[in-house]
Amino acid sequence: MSKEMILQVERVVGSNIVLARSHQNTKEYVLIGKGLGFAFKVESTVQADDPRIEKGSGWKTGRSGGRRRS
Repeated sequence: MSKEMILQVERVVGSNIVLARSHQNTKEYVLIGKGLGFAFKVESTVQADDPRIEKGSGWKTGRSGGRRRS
């Protein structure tokens, strides 16, 4: 996914999970990150490279995300 892609929030699943759709290719994405459900409301837009997004289905954000085991 390109960094300039804009996603539109379709559904807030929980406090950390949001479903969004791309206007460019009409694909749906699952966005995961701390407090995303509070930050984004239905019909709002978000940049694909927003730093609050830890993981997204179908692309990598460049950060490891999650906890590391020692």
